[in-house]
Amino acid sequence: MSMSPRLLRPTASGFTPRSISGLALWLDASSSDLYTTDAGPVVAVASPLDIAGCVGWYDASDSATLFDAQSGGSVVTTNGATVARWQDKSGGGRHLTQSTANTGLPTLTTNGLGGRNVVAFGGTGTGAGFTMTNPVSRATHTVIAVYYSEAGGDSSGSIINDGGAGYGVLIARGAATLLEASSGNSTVGSGRIQVQLSPSVVAVGPAISSWLHAGTPGLFQNGPSIGSGTTSGSVSLSRVGYYGVGNTIFRLKGYIAELVIFDNALSTSQRASVEAYLAAKWGIAGVHAPATASSDPVGYWGDKSGNGRHLTQPTSTARPTRVSSYVNGRTALTFDGTDFLSVANSVALGNNTVIMVVREDASANYGGLISYYPPSGNDNNNADGWVADLQLTDNVISLSSGIFAVQWAGAFSLPLSVLTLRRQTDAGNRQIIRANGVTNAVNANASTGTAAGILIGGRFQSGAVDTLYRAKITVCEVLRWDRALTPAEYTRAETALARKWGITLAPQVANADAQDWINRVYANGGTVSSATAAAVNQFCQDLENAPGGSIRDRFFRLNLFCGSFQGAFVPLFRGPSLGGAQYGGATDLNLGSPAFLDVTNYTESTGLAAASGKYLRTGLLQTSVGLACHLAFYDCGRPTNAYAAKLGSRGASNSHEHLITNVDVTTTIDYGSGSVAGNGRARATGYTQTGAFWLGINPSSTSSILYKNGASAATGTPSARTAQSLEYYVFGLNDNGSLADSTTTGRSGGYSIGLSMDATQAAAYSTAMQAFQTALTRNV
Repeated sequence: MSMSPRLLRPTASGFTPRSISGLALWLDASSSDLYTTDAGPVVAVASPLDIAGCVGWYDASDSATLFDAQSGGSVVTTNGATVARWQDKSGGGRHLTQSTANTGLPTLTTNGLGGRNVVAFGGTGTGAGFTMTNPVSRATHTVIAVYYSEAGGDSSGSIINDGGAGYGVLIARGAATLLEASSGNSTVGSGRIQVQLSPSVVAVGPAISSWLHAGTPGLFQNGPSIGSGTTSGSVSLSRVGYYGVGNTIFRLKGYIAELVIFDNALSTSQRASVEAYLAAKWGIAGVHAPATASSDPVGYWGDKSGNGRHLTQPTSTARPTRVSSYVNGRTALTFDGTDFLSVANSVALGNNTVIMVVREDASANYGGLISYYPPSGNDNNNADGWVADLQLTDNVISLSSGIFAVQWAGAFSLPLSVLTLRRQTDAGNRQIIRANGVTNAVNANASTGTAAGILIGGRFQSGAVDTLYRAKITVCEVLRWDRALTPAEYTRAETALARKWGITLAPQVANADAQDWINRVYANGGTVSSATAAAVNQFCQDLENAPGGSIRDRFFRLNLFCGSFQGAFVPLFRGPSLGGAQYGGATDLNLGSPAFLDVTNYTESTGLAAASGKYLRTGLLQTSVGLACHLAFYDCGRPTNAYAAKLGSRGASNSHEHLITNVDVTTTIDYGSGSVAGNGRARATGYTQTGAFWLGINPSSTSSILYKNGASAATGTPSARTAQSLEYYVFGLNDNGSLADSTTTGRSGGYSIGLSMDATQAAAYSTAMQAFQTALTRNV
């Protein structure tokens, strides 16, 4: 009986993070747990009276509550008729009345919003609003209103405020800010929320505004927070539709459809349930709705772990946005460098593992991916409030005390990757970082820390989310376990996530040198295709299996300029053996200026391109290699500038010059190792091919040989010399510490620096190099 192909083909759906014990957090952007509100999935109340503390409820759609006389009179039903009394539906008897019948009474507008009636305010007259018969005097309360403010009219207008001091919810026209203010200016003080709009002709709404008056008041517009401030003492709400201090009156021009007052500070979920009721009733779209379309703001990312650690963002301007079909038809969240999501006092630090699927979109120098912050809101761990995190900065990868910083060169972007941070505070007290299946760094932890909140998209510092450390990233999935996963467990999770999100993990090959190079490429933020990994593996094998024995020990530094752009600067060899001493820098990227910081300088199939003034610093010194040595350089395209140094260095007054260079633009190549320029060089002429492998060897102190594609092309007799403490440059010459003879054109498929070779070894090296370049379809 044949087996079903489905049994033989592994899929991402065969893995669930819950199958690994200790799951503490599971954020999956491809699920339906994304909402435009920080309240998450909201269930609307059937009536404001479903929430305890409702002490005022004014519903313009209920015609039985609108009367033409202050004391009652007849029900108002005609469009344009004046309204002198608005009945309170809460049962608290706080009716709204207006006695100035002949000047500026509010009026009824039929079918004003969502097919329902509203109470309109003209913005003129001495009494264009209502007074509450029994004011709400409370230190804490919540006001929720459905309103519309027209352009024009008075400079300001109030929904509701204190009759004595002018505290309340004010709509003012001016700068585009929102402040808690004690007067009509733009200073932060106590008392009322001031909404300032620009330009002055802009209308507002129809909208649902909620004002939470508590120790830290807040104003919310259609769900999100749009401002906060401070208060002091009680507010006695008594005026609706106008605001007055002394003889100055600011009248609302527009309408109020519904107004609800609570004598307590509603929770986020309570407020949202009332807002959802009002939105459905009055036909206001987008209030506490799921995020279902691209560019929808996301204020709530639901935790699928079952632990209720939902990440939220109450402020509309700091919310990430949803991206539909980001990869494999799945949704992702994009953070623009100002956005972040968080959940407070969520997890205990100590043993844990975080795995993220994330991309960095070329942000500034710093950007936090995930961080933990202390519940006190202060820096209390090694003078840092960020106890442990994944962070993107510039330059190189490193682990430091209590944190991990993923650092990329310059402003390069990080491709969509699976990143793992594993902290183990016992049994060795170690933490590791992995990128796309490769362990990049290991370090001891500084502290176990205490219970902390979680922050995505930024870093917490000095009691707040630091603007400097907010990231431009796209996040697909975040997993956290409250223990240090075993290698088998985190490898299983990484593999499943990579398959799910279309990420190729680091290839695995047989040769130890080749695998080490692959791992270092990924640690540098690069990637390697399976075909390139196989070609590098074969190259290493060819050197080890060379006729006459392995020539692996001939190399102090070798770079084949392959892999992704970041990988092209990672040397394959940094010493005569993988386990022995390593020489020079970890990469060939010049961290000074100028530098190869433009991806247009590199294509894997054609090699790394030279450019005017740009060169590479190896960090490898002449003295490390000695006198019996070699230099090698592969031309994929020959330079067209005279005296174009392929690589080399020389001391003061040209002492011990060691280089390979073009003498002219067409025919002549020099390999020099003498004590004076031009003395004892091996010079080859007549070569105009675009692709050639040049290998210069000093088999002894008195001879130099230049090979082209494995065949001897020229010889020379160097004079007495002494190796210098100067590093070798590539695409230029280190002239006693300064760049000279920079190569401005041409492309290279690699270079090497190391010990001398005999003719058999030189031929084997050339054969291996030619085979590798052919595998990458480069000029040979």
